[in-house]
Amino acid sequence: MKRGFRVAYLNGTNTPEELKDKGYWGMAYNQAKFLKEGKEYVAKTKDLGLTTFAWTVNKPENMQALLELGVDYIITDYPK
Repeated sequence: MKRGFRVAYLNGTNTPEELKDKGYWGMAYNQAKFLKEGKEYVAKTKDLGLTTFAWTVNKPENMQALLELGVDYIITDYPK
């Protein structure tokens, strides 16, 4: 991976450890992955220094749940 770029992995198939080992800056996974795996998964990911993005979050109750899990960024179709 080239230095100077921040790259987040999108597919959702790699573990946080694999992403860290491969040099990724973060993970941009479907919200369902974070909601399924829970707070410990998000904390472990962040402990490894990875940034977390959840997509595509359009329901307020899912936004709240992801915020409570500690996800760094939420991607939505409805930013207001």
